[in-house]
Amino acid sequence: MRRAARSAALLVAWCTVVSAQTRPPLLPAWLGALEIDIEASAASMEWHETRARDVTLTVRLSGGRLEIASTAPEIAGGTLQARVVHEAAGVSRAELTARAIDAGAIAALSPYVTAMPTDVDLRVHGRGPDLATLTASAAGYLYLHHDGGGIIEKTVEQAGGSLLGNMLGKVLTVLSPFRDAASTTVVECLRLHAPIAAGRIDGPLLAELWTQRMRISGGGAVDLRTGTLDLALTPSARQGIRIGGLDAVHVIEVTGGLDAPQVRLDSGRLLERAAALGTVVATVGGRAVIDTINARRAGQRLPCGSIAPP
Repeated sequence: MRRAARSAALLVAWCTVVSAQTRPPLLPAWLGALEIDIEASAASMEWHETRARDVTLTVRLSGGRLEIASTAPEIAGGTLQARVVHEAAGVSRAELTARAIDAGAIAALSPYVTAMPTDVDLRVHGRGPDLATLTASAAGYLYLHHDGGGIIEKTVEQAGGSLLGNMLGKVLTVLSPFRDAASTTVVECLRLHAPIAAGRIDGPLLAELWTQRMRISGGGAVDLRTGTLDLALTPSARQGIRIGGLDAVHVIEVTGGLDAPQVRLDSGRLLERAAALGTVVATVGGRAVIDTINARRAGQRLPCGSIAPP
């Protein structure tokens, strides 16, 4: 009797462990047996205070193959097309094309930027029956660029309503020495090129931002499998701009989880780090002044917005 009870307990424990380790499939077996064909449209839709007009949506499921496609010819001042395909064999693809989407018209970003039409291209594919396996095999790229004319608002310390808004606010706040607090900042170009391989975004130069007073560039890694960040951004003054103040920033580190990123400044040891960072540091009236050698060469290369997508 005791042996039977012990065996039953072990069986229950084993089933519990297996159940905990089993990942829910993207497409349950019972759903894959259905045939679905849906077409819908809406004259107007609103999501997170962002309005879209003339939206279309198609959903097709046949033989275990699921395809979802949507178009919005008018959303935040631009257009949007998205398509997701999940094959019966576990191969999945996601495509998104956005043109002239005004970042300032998106509620989470409106406290930070205005009139910033941005293009986005996302192409990702992977293989796996569940989200975790699919993420671990993800490959493709994310490309984003703004060709100039956008405005960074004077007050960037306002709290955003999303991960992107909060992180953007923290980064822009630490760039205060490179910004004119008395006026808005004009963006000359913004570029994000993020190659994706084996569930990671990895590269020494993932992002560039140019304004009239500064350039900021950097890279690092974003691990989509673990949801962690390890990025380093380096700001520098543009040609003819000298930045005064002991709070001059050398490196902005963005680390931690995607759900709660941490932004930290490295502004110490100015003289020791100057050579490695390509900067000239002087002391004027007891205050550190930083000037970037690379900024003097700014006119010798095209702005980041002129770099073509992959």
